[in-house]
Amino acid sequence: MHLTAQMSNRAGWHLFVVLMGETRWPSYDWPVGSPIPTQAERDQALADLGYEVEPGADWSWVEGEPDECWDTSVLLMATAAVRPNGSGGGR
Repeated sequence: MHLTAQMSNRAGWHLFVVLMGETRWPSYDWPVGSPIPTQAERDQALADLGYEVEPGADWSWVEGEPDECWDTSVLLMATAAVRPNGSGGGR
C-alpha cells in the first residue's frame, strides 16, 4: 500500500496522511507561529497517527506563492512516502 503524508504551513503547520476513498484523513496540527517542524517532530507526529516514513524515503519540499487565502508570506509544502507502523495506522 503506497501512502503519502503531506505538510503545509497554512495558518500554522498541518500534517496529514492521504487516504484515497476516505472522507477523513489522519492529521496533526502544530500551534500557529511554530517554526518548521524538525524531522524528529514530524516523525513523532506521524507515529502518533500510526504511521512512519518508509525506509529510504525523504521529505520532498516545494516553495510556492501563496494566494490571499493563505496566512503566510511564503507557501511551503512537503510530502513523504509513509506506511502504517503497526500501532493503528492504515485504516
